[in-house]
Amino acid sequence: SVEKESLAVTFMSSEMRHQLMKLGWSPEQPISKSEFQRLVVERPIARIIHAVGVDVYVLCEMLDLIFEEVEREGMLGMPFNMLMDNILSLRGSNPAKVKDCLRQFKMFKIILHERHENLMKS
Repeated sequence: SVEKESLAVTFMSSEMRHQLMKLGWSPEQPISKSEFQRLVVERPIARIIHAVGVDVYVLCEMLDLIFEEVEREGMLGMPFNMLMDNILSLRGSNPAKVKDCLRQFKMFKIILHERHENLMKS
């Protein structure tokens, strides 16, 4: 239901903000992939992510894809709200939607094109 979804988002966002600050990170600053890799293995952070139904192992496996667009655009990191949205979209209870498949297809296409270009240059 909508209320349950709203509670999960509010819980995760407030708990993540609190834990990030306890670990010396500012939620107002963008988080890079390497920073998030270090943070996600922190027990309190992993517990919060797991509590909203996200498999932390799968999240770690998906970090390259999650941060691909941010890195390609030369951004210093991902804004907190965008990161929370990406994490919540990986919940096991979320069915895949057409837009999710299209986004993944687009990212694979971009990655393959970039790799092909790199191979042609070498």
